[in-house]
Amino acid sequence: MVDLIGPYGSGEYGAGPYGSAYPPFGIESATALTNTLVRVRYTALFDAAFPPLLSVSNYSISPALTILAVALESAQTVLLTTHPQNQVVYTVTVQEALGYFGQPLDPNLDEAMFQGILALPSFIAIATSKTRVRAFFSEVMLQNPSLTDTSQYVLTDLNNNPNRAIPTTRSSWMVFVALSRYSTASSQKSLTNAPPPPTLI
Repeated sequence: MVDLIGPYGSGEYGAGPYGSAYPPFGIESATALTNTLVRVRYTALFDAAFPPLLSVSNYSISPALTILAVALESAQTVLLTTHPQNQVVYTVTVQEALGYFGQPLDPNLDEAMFQGILALPSFIAIATSKTRVRAFFSEVMLQNPSLTDTSQYVLTDLNNNPNRAIPTTRSSWMVFVALSRYSTASSQKSLTNAPPPPTLI
């Protein structure tokens, strides 16, 4: 038999006259938006004035991933700026949080998992002559046939007219792309690479 205290009961029915008015408060989800940005969504509106909410030390991510900053995104979400992620499943944990109506953090809702995003290497292209373009990669690339495979590169003008390209590697950071000798230096062109050559790990 349950012992009811007061006119409406308490104990297992909550502290208020009709039971607790608010559902458990904590982290609802976490999502990687970019390779260095994670959105943490709470189950309800939080108290944005609660000091720990935007403190870097209030959050942790495992496997080890450094959090550089915490910013307010909305009344229910914060954004974590991190070091570059790997393509693994991470768990973000919060130590303290307070709901808008003073709800404490539910210990069963203090963490959430998210899939990390692996940043792919990119490059910029600079014309060094009428017949040569230099591609600078963001990472050291593995020097193998894929890096200088003509089929990996597409050079087009603004009307999508292709130019013949003959890539020749000079280092693991850059590729020289030789063009047809009748290429017009004054016209704008786009150099693309798909899929990107493998990086040097």
